[in-house]
Amino acid sequence: SHEDWQRLYGKCSGNEIYHIRLGDSKFFGDYEGKSFTYASFHAHRKYGVSLVGIQRDIRGSKIQLNPGPRHIMRKSDICFYLNISKEENSAFILAHPNQDGTSVDRTRLSQQTEKTSRVA
Repeated sequence: SHEDWQRLYGKCSGNEIYHIRLGDSKFFGDYEGKSFTYASFHAHRKYGVSLVGIQRDIRGSKIQLNPGPRHIMRKSDICFYLNISKEENSAFILAHPNQDGTSVDRTRLSQQTEKTSRVA
C-alpha cells in the first residue's frame, strides 16, 4: 500500500509480548542500576525492542507498565517487551558468544542488529 500508516502497521503487526529476567537478558542486562526510562529508550535505540513493563521477582508482585524514571532496574526484575521474536531466537543471540572464545566485534554486531530491527 502507498499509505504511511499501512506500511507502519504492516511493519509492526507481527510484534508480540515476551518476558525475560534482566540478569539473563542480552537486550536489557546492561541496564542494571539504570532507570526504567533509560533502559527502555536505549534498548529500543540499540536493539529495536520496546521495553514496556517490569515485574519484581517477588511472589504476588504485579506487572508494572511503564513504571517511569524512578524505577531502578534490578538483576532480578522480569522485563516485558515487544519484539518480532523472543530474545532467545534473535539474530543477536545467534551471533553471540563466539564458539572459539574470541571476543565479539560489538560495533559490527550492533550494525547487524540495527539492520535486522529495521526490517522487523
